[in-house]
Amino acid sequence: MALLRKRSTQTRFVAVVGVSLAVFFSLSAVGLGAGATVKANSGAFATALPHGFANNTAAVSGSAVRVDLLITAPAVDGFAVNINVVRERITTTNVTALIDASLAFIKDTARAHAFSTIQSLSVDGAAARAVGFLNTLGSGPVVHQRQVYVIHDGWGYAITDSALKGSQYQRSVAALRQLLASWRWL
Repeated sequence: MALLRKRSTQTRFVAVVGVSLAVFFSLSAVGLGAGATVKANSGAFATALPHGFANNTAAVSGSAVRVDLLITAPAVDGFAVNINVVRERITTTNVTALIDASLAFIKDTARAHAFSTIQSLSVDGAAARAVGFLNTLGSGPVVHQRQVYVIHDGWGYAITDSALKGSQYQRSVAALRQLLASWRWL
């Protein structure tokens, strides 16, 4: 029972972090990126910085949430598209169980709706699962989020792309694809 409770706590942490970071970064203003390689704070992976994005991981280094990587685009219509990666030590090796538990927690605690079907993909050879949904941020905007869950070497990763629904989100999907395609475990 204690092991199950520990898994549940870890899953809730990964799920809620991705959802809550959208609020934190919604009004960020940043510079342009140049497509350089960026390395996670943990040193566990590196990836290409999508064009127009900046690495702003250092800006959240002292926060309560341990963000392994944060990249943001300049704010448009008051919202900065952001892709963040949160990692947490986990005990499961089943990525489907991880996303299922995370989605149950999100549906129970966030104002998220319009969930897509879960899709299978891989992140540098590791099995991953992805889901999209809309999330209403307080009395603010409706944000379209896409979360990718992957497990590698005993760590669970929640990779969250957040953008305003509509054309801003459609443009952000290409950046997420580029980030995932260039991802390399170190």
